[in-house]
Amino acid sequence: MDDSLKTILNYLKYSGLNITFKFNPFHWRLSAAYFQTNEVWEQDALIIELFPLTVRFWIDDGSW
Repeated sequence: MDDSLKTILNYLKYSGLNITFKFNPFHWRLSAAYFQTNEVWEQDALIIELFPLTVRFWIDDGSW
């Protein structure tokens, strides 16, 4: 398999999207944060909190 195709497939395999709904209003927030790859986070991640909804999108190639 070609290395570039393998890399693309790894990004598709290890990246993702998570949407969470919080029922408790005391945990609702309005915020956004972007985390780059470092020793704590193994992938780039964008987290957006819109009151009861939290959307987390991460990009990872599985090289950890």
